Amino acid sequence: MLAIYTNAILVNLGLVAEDEDRGGFYTSQVLFNAVAGLEYQIAVDGFSAASGPLVLSWNLDTSTVPFPRILVEPSSQTVRAGDTASFAVVVSSLTPRVTSGISGACRARSH
Repeated sequence: MLAIYTNAILVNLGLVAEDEDRGGFYTSQVLFNAVAGLEYQIAVDGFSAASGPLVLSWNLDTSTVPFPRILVEPSSQTVRAGDTASFAVVVSSLTPRVTSGISGACRARSH
């Protein structure tokens, strides 16, 4: 688990971004709009409180277009093979970077 917080007082942390294994191959990745002069706290936790070496890296995107922040995630859906499912996401940015859709086929399996 990887999380980013604001505020140095532990009882009053403000969650900025968090992730649990979406970075690929059991890693976490967060994207957020850092504000100059604001102090951030980084929290890292292993699976079942596992401990060990930690690799933390970052990339600075200096563009002035803010990353969109997902306010409402799409709901999970179950559809039959060949049916259509629609998903909606609510973001905070006035200029979202993600504008493309996802399409694919669903195949039913029997075991």
